[in-house]
Amino acid sequence: MIKALGTLGIGAIKPCQTCHIEVICDIQAKQKTYYLPLTIPGHPENRLREILNNPRTHRDYLETYHRLDSASTEAEHKKIRKETGIKHPSIFVLLPYFDMGHAIPGGFMHAIYINLFKALIKLWRGEFKGLDAGNGHYIIPAPIWERIGIETRNSVNTVPASFVHSMPNINTNFSNFTAEDSAFWMTWLAPYLLAGRLSEPYYSHLLVLVEIVKICTGFGITKEEHTRLSEMIYDWRLRYEE
Repeated sequence: MIKALGTLGIGAIKPCQTCHIEVICDIQAKQKTYYLPLTIPGHPENRLREILNNPRTHRDYLETYHRLDSASTEAEHKKIRKETGIKHPSIFVLLPYFDMGHAIPGGFMHAIYINLFKALIKLWRGEFKGLDAGNGHYIIPAPIWERIGIETRNSVNTVPASFVHSMPNINTNFSNFTAEDSAFWMTWLAPYLLAGRLSEPYYSHLLVLVEIVKICTGFGITKEEHTRLSEMIYDWRLRYEE
């Protein structure tokens, strides 16, 4: 995706290839980790609608490519890269039917099965970047995780290999989870393994995510499902940040 569009990607001030969202960082932290908050600390309003209504377009890419080609110095070139998140023109722009704003899909596997899945598990284990649950009640106690890990291993014994191969114990070997393991656990095991163990409203929030994933990975999608999906993702993301 990054090579096809000529974008900077993760680590850039503007890392998204489809919108203009900017990252921020904790300037007091020893390691400068950048985040993409929908509500900037100190700002009263959420920016999700603004972001969704202001996507990158084919013209945005063309104008930035022109600026990069016209830059007379490396300093100017670097400034444009930092401002836009685009580092060089894409060869695909030569194709008359190729829309730079829509032709390259997002990395669903990395965004959901690797990044989001791992973040959720760490949140539920109380291991996410040193944060505690605050006023929430979403941390699952260690003894229950031990049971969940055993049930995870045992569950695949009766599942056909065409669905999933052997799966690590999510409690003791979570670092060995592949994207395939994460996809199966999140979509088909989590609703049952976490029932009665993950408190509300977090469990219902998880079920909405499961439904979103199933719709996104289905063999087809209707216009009605697409409209509903947009609202579901919008609402889920707002509640997740809260």
